[in-house]
Amino acid sequence: YGKFYSAATFAFCQFLVQAPFTIFDALCFGNLLYFMCGLVLEPGRYLIFMILSVTFGMCLGQLLRVFVYSVRNESAALVSAVLLYLLFLIFSGGIATPDVIPAYYKPLFWLNPTAWIYRALAINEFKSDKYGGKGE
Repeated sequence: YGKFYSAATFAFCQFLVQAPFTIFDALCFGNLLYFMCGLVLEPGRYLIFMILSVTFGMCLGQLLRVFVYSVRNESAALVSAVLLYLLFLIFSGGIATPDVIPAYYKPLFWLNPTAWIYRALAINEFKSDKYGGKGE
């Protein structure tokens, strides 16, 4: 037992190793998305957008890593990841809005990180002066 690292140490190190790649991905994809979609050109809102993008990338990476480490083979990991993505997509509020989701599926909506990032990005954009929001 003395020659292995603890699970918490391993997970934290994986998080630290993943961080630069996630930041690079968020900067590359986030810049294209932000300016091609014509979002509000305010430095504060852009910074919040980038922080949310990096946070979401890190969260999703760690969440999918849980599924990868909990199954025995690659095909089972792939199936579980696809099903998780599908649930996140359906219950994020874009396809099935909260008022049409049955009560027994509501926890999938409230525990879904995609739904939270979707709402946070919408609030970040629509609170700007461009849309008549009150701002910060």
